[in-house]
Order: sequence, then C-alpha cells, then structure tokens
Amino acid sequence: MMLRRVVTLIYKKLRKLLK
Repeated sequence: MMLRRVVTLIYKKLRKLLK
C-alpha cells in the first residue's frame, strides 16, 4: 500500500488550509 502518497496528499491539503 502506498501510504506515503496519501500522506503527501493530506499534507499538501493541510498546508493550503494553513496558509
């Protein structure tokens, strides 16, 4: 399972929300 890809997606979304 590519959990890293999911984490990256969530991280990017969180970063946009934090900005």
